[in-house]
Amino acid sequence: MSLMNTMQFFQKANTKKGSKTYSSATILQYVTIVKEFLNNEGCKIYSEDLRQKFKLPKVRRIYEKGLDKSTTTSVLISLNHFLKEQI
Repeated sequence: MSLMNTMQFFQKANTKKGSKTYSSATILQYVTIVKEFLNNEGCKIYSEDLRQKFKLPKVRRIYEKGLDKSTTTSVLISLNHFLKEQI
């Protein structure tokens, strides 16, 4: 199995229940693990060589919107009332 076939396998792998896709972060993690393993075994693989031969997927970062001031204030007020009732 060549390295290109391995990359295609990670992008879309078939399972018993159907098809399973790996996230970009998972693919990059697997490539890093294999590269480090081969480097420890004596094969010198450089990141620049991988970038020239393969187009690695970009990691998509998901940012969640934080709480606004009014929501935070209402949570603190309700918590304060709850604590007063417990005492």
